Amino acid sequence: MKSITKSCAMIFAFTISVASCGGNSDKKIHIQGLLLNKTKITLEKGTSEMLTATISPIGAAKNALVWKTNNEHIVAVSSTGEVSAFKNGQAVVTVSDETGKVYASCDVNVITTVIGVLVNAEAMLAVGEKQRLTATVLPEDATNTNVIWQSSNENIVEVSAEGTVLGKAPGEATVTVTTIDQKKQAKCRIVVKSASTIEYHPFDEPKHW
Repeated sequence: MKSITKSCAMIFAFTISVASCGGNSDKKIHIQGLLLNKTKITLEKGTSEMLTATISPIGAAKNALVWKTNNEHIVAVSSTGEVSAFKNGQAVVTVSDETGKVYASCDVNVITTVIGVLVNAEAMLAVGEKQRLTATVLPEDATNTNVIWQSSNENIVEVSAEGTVLGKAPGEATVTVTTIDQKKQAKCRIVVKSASTIEYHPFDEPKHW
């Protein structure tokens, strides 16, 4: 009888020990490290991209991640890490644990790509006369509005880096403006006459190619 009682006591004690160990398996594993798949991205305005966070140690709860942006006017970020671009500029997207002590960040640059360029269709100059041409890069909020000017015949028309044309000799030449971004072009026909034959000829409406 004593032997049976002793055995029951041992089984009871073992059960308590197992139950106690089982309770530890429900303990929350805290995030100790975070790594993003990208630390820098460039987005076209109106587009989006998904960022992926890798956490450590394995088994830490992913639903404990907090996503934030430091400028909601430029980019927004969802609870799953999708970054949406609203406006040209720079922003920083950060993912962290609930405490904010463990985090990783990604620099986001939002741009608008050039889709075209406009310039005066044609102009008339006297020999020795200068005229400034104006290039309008589209859209108006394009990120890179820099252009390159070129003349088809510099013996007749010379053009500066700023778009100022100079009539050098009677004849015709074409001045081409090219955007640095996307290489979009527009052309202007320049007619150069001697000072004695020049007539007033206003610029035509801008055209683009």
